[in-house]
Amino acid sequence: MNAPGPVAIAGADGHLGRWLAGRLGELGIEVRPIPREGDAAAAIAGCVAVAHLAGALNPEKPNTYELANVGTVRRTVEGIAAAGGVERVAYVSYVGANRSSRNAYIRTKGEAEELIRGCEAEATILRSPLIIGEPSRPGPTAEAFLATDNKPIRALGDGRQLVAPIYAGDLVSMLVSVATGEGPAGTFELGGPETMPVDDLIHLINHPDISVRYTPVLAAAAAVPFSRQLTSALVGVMGSDSVPIDNPHEAAAAFGVELTPIDTVWPQVPLGG
Repeated sequence: MNAPGPVAIAGADGHLGRWLAGRLGELGIEVRPIPREGDAAAAIAGCVAVAHLAGALNPEKPNTYELANVGTVRRTVEGIAAAGGVERVAYVSYVGANRSSRNAYIRTKGEAEELIRGCEAEATILRSPLIIGEPSRPGPTAEAFLATDNKPIRALGDGRQLVAPIYAGDLVSMLVSVATGEGPAGTFELGGPETMPVDDLIHLINHPDISVRYTPVLAAAAAVPFSRQLTSALVGVMGSDSVPIDNPHEAAAAFGVELTPIDTVWPQVPLGG
């Protein structure tokens, strides 16, 4: 196919951003990172599409949920308006995003969606559940679930919360579809092909015999005021189900993507291997 015009990426230095930039580069498409500071419009000028991947589930101080998830999107949207000429914008949100939620992460993702929908470009919002990469580039969610030296893994909840993890490569394929003008506009709740307890996911990307120590949600919530690593929003998200309300296969098919089972990406290895 003929390569479309340049694509600007907010969050180009992150897990998804690097993956997306590589895929676009393979297609001969110029990628322009949107800087964290400075003139966003300058990076966006001349681009036909923008992908906003920046955001945070657990922002480090002095960053906040509002700055990480709303402020960055507002900056991208204002850059699109100032640059002009952008035809499409893709935004990676989270399943169940809702500006009325009491959870700061869910709420700010919902607020960011409203900014994207009000953008001058055609908007595609991809509400993603947990995103799992591959062994060579696992991504932050998988990294948090991976054992180190076969030591017990620590996780929030009781292990029974349901997740429908999506393979990062599939999500990137959907973003490529939007960037090239092939994917549809609208809001899509995504998921992987399988729903499972989070305990199954942890053992799937590690080993069936690995030990997992769970911290109950109530105990974790009580520890938030005394912890530098926990926020109430993080505890709420990771201690709850992460599944789409829509059929994930139908949503993926709209972008020409066939969902990849996580167990085909993460082959089991012997304990200690």
